[in-house]
Amino acid sequence: MDSTGFFSMKLAYHLNLLRKEINAKYVKRSRKVSKTAAGQGFTLLEVLVAVVILSLAYVAILQNFSMSLGNITRISGKQDRLLENVLLLEQKMSAAEGEEYPIFLEGSNYKLVVVAVENEPFLTLKLEANQP
Repeated sequence: MDSTGFFSMKLAYHLNLLRKEINAKYVKRSRKVSKTAAGQGFTLLEVLVAVVILSLAYVAILQNFSMSLGNITRISGKQDRLLENVLLLEQKMSAAEGEEYPIFLEGSNYKLVVVAVENEPFLTLKLEANQP
């Protein structure tokens, strides 16, 4: 065998090794691509976990809105009662304008008496103990 034949055999051997190595890399790469292409979606377990997390957040938000609505209703009721009491107070004040020292409110131990002060825009009330 001459040197050119030996060289061509060695070249053919190395080209064959190189071809095998390229094929091995290409096959590995194509397998990786196929695995990633198949892995682009979500599994059923991942979807279920996401749904559970979102539903818990939804329940927490709804509970917060429900509590807020209850507080608004409660405060609205208190405002209505306060307005009624203010209107009753104004009626008592207008009825007491002609009297000198009318009794505004009276309890078992104390009474609240209106004190007339001239040229005063506000009404002054005095707390007195009831006489036994």
